[in-house]
Amino acid sequence: MLSNAVSCGVGLEPFGTGIAGITENGDVRNRLKSTAGYTLIELATVLVALSIMSLMSYVKLRPALEHGKVNAAASVMAIDLQYAQLMAAKGRKPVVVILTVSTQQYVIRDRATSTLIYRTRYLGSGTDFSLTSMAGTATTLEVFPTGVTRTTTTFTLGRLKREAGRPQDVADVAELRLLHGEHDG
Repeated sequence: MLSNAVSCGVGLEPFGTGIAGITENGDVRNRLKSTAGYTLIELATVLVALSIMSLMSYVKLRPALEHGKVNAAASVMAIDLQYAQLMAAKGRKPVVVILTVSTQQYVIRDRATSTLIYRTRYLGSGTDFSLTSMAGTATTLEVFPTGVTRTTTTFTLGRLKREAGRPQDVADVAELRLLHGEHDG
């Protein structure tokens, strides 16, 4: 097929000249081995440059990622509090949210029977949120079927972290505030 290309005037050199990189037996590999690819130094330089750039971007993005975890935990807790309101309205009886500060968790359960648990959520270490602090102005919150609570309650979720060069811990904090209203309870 190559001889047809030469006879048609396509511009390929005849065998054996070596100009096109083809040897007399038609082997192209020897010439390509010496000219193709990157050297080990070039590859190492690229890998070092990519490593430095990814390290710099991680250092810049880490605070935003850490704060995002606290905001995500606050969003999950807000959704669970809406769920508690839904369960109270659906069952037409009050629901209790019990906050356990020492383990960074809360339980949503029926107020009358402590055996009927709707949801338990753990937000401490070993979870996607890894909270180090959880506090509330009240550790027990009653949610009535009308959707109101007995008292105004504020939940504070946070992550403590150490920063180099600072004598104290720095915290990422999110707060949820539930306002009370009139109830017939």
